[in-house]
Amino acid sequence: MVKREGRATPLMLRVVLAALVFLLSGQLPTRTGLTPDSMEFISIANSFVHGGGFKNPVMWHFQVPGPPPAAGHAQRAPVQPLLLAATFAVGGDVRAAYFVQSMLSSAVMAGFFLLACRWMHPLFAFAATFAISASLWWRVVTGYLLSEVPALAAYLLVLRTAEGVLRSHAGGLVCGFATILAWLARPNLAPLALAVAVAGAWELGGLRRVLRSSLTTYVASVALGMFAISNVLLWTTGSALYEAYGNAFENFPVQRAYRYGTTYTGTYAFVQEHWPAVHAAIVGHAEGLAAALFGKEYSYVGWLAVPGILVAIFAGRGRETAVAERANALAALGFSLVIILVYSAGETGRYALFPATACSLAGFSFVDRGWAYARTQERGAWTAGAVLAICGILVVVLLLPARRLVLGGEERASDAVVRAQGDGSGADGRAIREVCGSIARGGIVATFKPHRFHWICGNPTILLPHDFARDGILPRFIEDRQPAYLFVRKRSQLWLSVRGDLDLVWSGRRHALFAVLDAQQDPADVWAAPRAPRCLSSPSEPGCEDHSGHRL
Repeated sequence: MVKREGRATPLMLRVVLAALVFLLSGQLPTRTGLTPDSMEFISIANSFVHGGGFKNPVMWHFQVPGPPPAAGHAQRAPVQPLLLAATFAVGGDVRAAYFVQSMLSSAVMAGFFLLACRWMHPLFAFAATFAISASLWWRVVTGYLLSEVPALAAYLLVLRTAEGVLRSHAGGLVCGFATILAWLARPNLAPLALAVAVAGAWELGGLRRVLRSSLTTYVASVALGMFAISNVLLWTTGSALYEAYGNAFENFPVQRAYRYGTTYTGTYAFVQEHWPAVHAAIVGHAEGLAAALFGKEYSYVGWLAVPGILVAIFAGRGRETAVAERANALAALGFSLVIILVYSAGETGRYALFPATACSLAGFSFVDRGWAYARTQERGAWTAGAVLAICGILVVVLLLPARRLVLGGEERASDAVVRAQGDGSGADGRAIREVCGSIARGGIVATFKPHRFHWICGNPTILLPHDFARDGILPRFIEDRQPAYLFVRKRSQLWLSVRGDLDLVWSGRRHALFAVLDAQQDPADVWAAPRAPRCLSSPSEPGCEDHSGHRL
């Protein structure tokens, strides 16, 4: 009887704490602002649902082959737009998508806690979960319809199924499917495959045992799955999965992505030519990552992770969860390496979510081991109680400041900036609304605000190069990208008006619209012109009656 009660009490404790995590980690879907990334996810989903195909109508990346609209999978991870498309397909709007995202993010944190309970005591699992759920960047990514939420869910699924890669071939297949799902959710989760494979081989010990185990099923399923998906997409659409991501180095510095006159091919050649700048970027990324992991942005989890990762890698054999824990530790190193070497954009703190998650799991698992060891020693109860007290103080002193940071002025200021990008307010937004009725449905528009222009009017857009006024740049850009219109600042109207290949269509106080004469592509062939994304939020707004975002 006592034994049964002993089992029931931890189970009830896990249920209560999981419910508490679900309630505390979510946030009310009150935001209306959208980042450029989330605008693209919504636009791909909108196109898919309304008959335009799985295409990305916003192209700000000049190295993507072909004119817009580009295949959605070439520029953006496909899982997030597919989740949004499911919401839109049943009649939901953008606000409904916010609500679904809030519920999903809460469920992901509850799943995080339940996974951590397999590795450590529920109280330590709660602390590990709270360290991430209360962090600044988790609150950011869950509020702006970004891809980190489904990607983190896929990562946790990989860790939950990693234990099966050594048990059966079916377990290897299940974990292989979870790994491919994680790769589809975000490309920077690809190191997971190597982490799980190395962790499994480490546990087995010896090449002969590895070749005879179900670990080979996992490796084969991941390799064949990724190869099949990429090649099927290449054969059917002309672009491989994550094709645009191969040029990440070539966008350094970030401003280079917006200048058509500086286009490079080949990462190796680019690194050779720009090594001093690349080296400076690597150092900067490393410093930014360290500041995020060892600072208040992620509740200082890096300090616990240093010994936790070492213990998980070198002293984790024989435990029931050894493969998953070692894979998590190796993934923390792999994710960090990807951030340091690959990413050329800002927001290092946002990209640090995955190494921070892995560090939190490894670090608090290490604390749990120390607590369990202390209980076996003389006066173990007093020692274990002291460890729990210290951990409680750490939670209060280190984790709660992150919560206050989230609720402080920094996030409110960020909200104001992002909200201004998503609505039609301001001079740019009003001018775009005025010009929508002067352009053909589906006509490709080159503009300095491609995300906002597509959001308001619904046309496929491409970023107008910052250097388009230089000799020879604009003719090359028009020939390569084949835009039907140029939406420019007023100061460019005079010199563009004298060009024989452009026709002034509309002129306002601050902006002007030019049509490209003899445009090479029929808009009807490249874009099915679904309703403008803004109509998902306010279908009764003027301009949405014909379900296209254009006036009748």
